[in-house]
Amino acid sequence: MDGNEPVWAMLLNKKPCAYVQKDKCAKRGLFAAQMQSPNLFGFGRFNATLKVAPGQSVRTTMSVYGSGTTIGITFEGSKGKQVDLQVGHQYHSAQLPFDSQLGYHSYGWLWTKNSVEFYVEGKTVWTVTTDVPSKEAPMIVNIYPCGASYCPKYTGRTDVQSNFKSLAFQPAGRKAPDCSPKTWKQTWQDEFNGNKLGDAWTAFNNCTHGPTERELYVKDMVEVKGGKLILKAEVKNAIGPKGKKYEIVSGWVDTSTDFSYCHSDNPKGWAQLYGKFEVNARIPKGQYWPAIWFMNNDKHCWPTGGEIDLMEPALWSGKPPYSFRSTYHYGPKCNDNHSESTEWPVCHDHANCTFAEEFHTWTLVWNPNSLQWWLDGTWLGSVTQTSTGGSLPYAPHYFILNNAVNKKQAGPAKGDPGLFEVDWIKVYQYSHF
Repeated sequence: MDGNEPVWAMLLNKKPCAYVQKDKCAKRGLFAAQMQSPNLFGFGRFNATLKVAPGQSVRTTMSVYGSGTTIGITFEGSKGKQVDLQVGHQYHSAQLPFDSQLGYHSYGWLWTKNSVEFYVEGKTVWTVTTDVPSKEAPMIVNIYPCGASYCPKYTGRTDVQSNFKSLAFQPAGRKAPDCSPKTWKQTWQDEFNGNKLGDAWTAFNNCTHGPTERELYVKDMVEVKGGKLILKAEVKNAIGPKGKKYEIVSGWVDTSTDFSYCHSDNPKGWAQLYGKFEVNARIPKGQYWPAIWFMNNDKHCWPTGGEIDLMEPALWSGKPPYSFRSTYHYGPKCNDNHSESTEWPVCHDHANCTFAEEFHTWTLVWNPNSLQWWLDGTWLGSVTQTSTGGSLPYAPHYFILNNAVNKKQAGPAKGDPGLFEVDWIKVYQYSHF
């Protein structure tokens, strides 16, 4: 299976039909596909990544459906830029900024006692707060030609399919597995005690990172104080490479051993292949671009060696508060970027979350077959060898922490710096690696 094929597909095609129940396969003259879970689902988060089947009246649906409960997402094959949402007898059609039939996109809902929130690519598109169902019901996913009076007769192709890359349900309150010492062995940690960086870290000094950022990275904006690493962004005039003037300075640190365009070799640096990587941090308040990410420790041009982004604001999702995103970048040659990602609203699964007020734990679980992202013990999403065409990273990666300011962001006000604070980092290795 190459990178262009789905993990699994649901097919609609024209074959001899043995099912004769009224208004089912015999009447429509087509084979359809349906899956129903053997167990029941209740409050929690549902997410699917798929490319939708085309064709007039070809319907692809995902729903929790049973007595007293209907929560669903429906795609009509002739309306690639629309998705239809339902909670009980309440309906809403959301317009999409892309064609759902031309690529893989993420859709889902968060179902709580008081609301059902639907989202597309991590951005909320409809929220229901009245007549919210409470009964558990089976999960049903299907593709079929609509045979009801309210939809036109199916006249499209006779061999179409909806392709799924992922389908997941995270029950409310479910936490990450309790990984005992017998399973995980701690390999590295930094609790930022004392008043200076540990030997594994190097701070950028008089460096920039790409044309979309406003700041100049200088080592004076990196501080270890009160048991925390602090990367500060503030208004300050500075002269960078080639005499360029900057009005914002900020902090960047990484654990690269022998490759970084901004600092010399650090033989005491740190990198690891596979494992569990946890970072407890608090992001700056306001318009900033903090990030927790990893790069290949070998000399590879980007993105051929792989880039793993554990946490960064999704600046393209609109004005603050931003959604957040976890991403894997890869490619067959220099600057030929491909990516797989999971995006979630800033307060998803956290009713009263304030990421700029509180510390939260972001986790990457990386093995030969997948990259999995977690937030405070709640699973956010993953990518696999299959979804990336066998392109998951195969070499040790090092940590990068930085506090950027995008050119579209206001950044710090004079006298009011933005602080990206990291309380601790813990890294583990799975026992059999």
